Amino acid sequence: MAKAFRTPFLVSGKEPFLRRLFFEIRYREGYLYLDHCGRMLNRLFRESSEWMMGTSPNTQGTTVFNLRAGTQFTFSSESANLTLDKTTSEEVIEDQEAADFLIQLDHLFGVLLDELELGGFTRIGYREQHHFSFDTKDEAETWITQLGAFSVNQSLLKAFAGTQDAFGIALIIVGEDCRYRIGLNGIERSAQLPFGDAVLAIKASGASTNQKKILLDRLKQKRSRQINSAFAVVLDIDAYLEDPLGQPHFGNFVMEHSKRNLERFRSAISSETPKKGK
Repeated sequence: MAKAFRTPFLVSGKEPFLRRLFFEIRYREGYLYLDHCGRMLNRLFRESSEWMMGTSPNTQGTTVFNLRAGTQFTFSSESANLTLDKTTSEEVIEDQEAADFLIQLDHLFGVLLDELELGGFTRIGYREQHHFSFDTKDEAETWITQLGAFSVNQSLLKAFAGTQDAFGIALIIVGEDCRYRIGLNGIERSAQLPFGDAVLAIKASGASTNQKKILLDRLKQKRSRQINSAFAVVLDIDAYLEDPLGQPHFGNFVMEHSKRNLERFRSAISSETPKKGK
């Protein structure tokens, strides 16, 4: 199961680091949330001591956290989602964590369906976010441009008498099996510096020349599969169904798209490493 999430290949010469997993369902007739919220929480807490209350239950929604897995589960009368997010840290999501995410998903949403007796869905979506590491902003922007999947008409730059400084896209594709939203953009990462009980997040762009060198050295003090660069390109792929017929199998939907969405993106671009100076 874990190997379904493995990304042992390069995308145009760069390794994709899995940073965020997100699964959500939106539904009709979730009125039993008001009656069964407490009962569902009791089921979760009795089954495992790993779960911890986040927000106090209210009419808007309830959130619980899994202390071992680092996941967050939120549910309400209109939607429910499960998230594993490491984008605010310097770590990546490992295979076993991704496999555990799927196990949790099957269990949690099974309990949810049982308690809320849902009558239909308006949206089902699975989303993955991958980061590609770069030392400088120029390297990140050049890599995006050299992918060849997207381009900027030079006449647009001439019209504004300017040069391209940053590039990002958001594209929605209607596929045969579902819809896809693909986002691609460059970001500047913050160095996470612990000071006692506090953590200071600093970006290189806000530091002096000497401080930038220190921050970059700090970012490169990496552990196993840790993000250790000042800049990154974020690839965000959201696969979703709108008003699906019947009751899709959530686990199968996630497994299917965790296996192939990144591979589809890679196959759409050149497999060669970008060449410098071009």
